[in-house]
Amino acid sequence: MTCVDWPLEHIVYRYWTIRAEEIPDEELYAKPDDKLVHVRHFYRDTRMNITHNFGDPFLMHLGTDEKTASVRKRVQLKLSLSDEELERWKFAVISFGRVEYLEDDEVVKLRFRKHDNYGNWDDYLGLEHAPLANAARKKTIARGGYTDKPIKIHG
Repeated sequence: MTCVDWPLEHIVYRYWTIRAEEIPDEELYAKPDDKLVHVRHFYRDTRMNITHNFGDPFLMHLGTDEKTASVRKRVQLKLSLSDEELERWKFAVISFGRVEYLEDDEVVKLRFRKHDNYGNWDDYLGLEHAPLANAARKKTIARGGYTDKPIKIHG
């Protein structure tokens, strides 16, 4: 029995985050040389040269010879992004905080340190763009709207 076959009640959830994602048809029939990688949204703090992750991470299948341009299109479809929004996003491979930007004609899989089929948490495909939630919050504050405030419970 693999961990995929385990009933949820047998998983010790205090130590794990359980995530469920729909697997696209093209990923169901991956070839032996394809790779499954973690994808995360991030932005860079240039003052401190640090990357900050935000939003919901997800997994993505990379074909053996798949180039960045193809991966960009699939991310656009998966996240329902407009062409204009996607143009502002940069794609990178992040390894231990080091950011290496990808060109559209590069084979993405070759940029990862480990060439096994399943990506580890140390290397991931990064989608660099401004965090949308913070941008929306700043606009609300600028217009005199409410901000997040702590709740006080008395009694």
